[in-house]
Amino acid sequence: MVLTIVTIADIGWAPFPAFFDHLPRLLSGEAFPMLRAPVTPPNSQSIPGLVLKLPSLGGPEVPFVSLKIAGWIYSAVILWATVRLALRPLAPRVAPLAWLVVLGLAALRSPFIPSYGAFPGAWIAAILLAVCWNDARRWWWIFGLWLTLVPTTAGPAPIPLGVISVFTTIQTVAVLALMAIAVRVGREAHDGLPSPVAVRGPATVTAAIGA
Repeated sequence: MVLTIVTIADIGWAPFPAFFDHLPRLLSGEAFPMLRAPVTPPNSQSIPGLVLKLPSLGGPEVPFVSLKIAGWIYSAVILWATVRLALRPLAPRVAPLAWLVVLGLAALRSPFIPSYGAFPGAWIAAILLAVCWNDARRWWWIFGLWLTLVPTTAGPAPIPLGVISVFTTIQTVAVLALMAIAVRVGREAHDGLPSPVAVRGPATVTAAIGA
């Protein structure tokens, strides 16, 4: 708020209407000409950008407007997931997982997101590997998903676009899978928490009421 007031005082109100006028083109990808280049979509971990990967995977050409449609459909998914997490929260001790899930889902909404789109998944995996240390089967699943996020397609050697598309799509799926595991683990921890009455004991509760 302070920065907004300082900005208005310094350069006036004009940039704000200009931004809101340009915002739909940012969300739809129309503001990014490089998205129309064949090499760009395969390198993206974006959820809406999946539709633009179809040609590099041997699929049909799709109109650019499909990116916009997919983006708004995915926006509804983000809203639904956020509401679900708000109505049925995770255990307090793993609450950061919920924040990372929501922020990670929102990050994947971008028309284009390069290799750093895997960061939310990597952070979630780091927490889960500590929380699930005693659950060997789940721990190895998390570790395997984390391993898929380590490599990157950036490098001096050229890689076929089809291979890049498959690889970045696998990374996107791995991030989503880690988010799903995080929600499952958090809810299991929440459902397993004892009630305050059970912790304090009947005698303590009776004494407190009597007091």
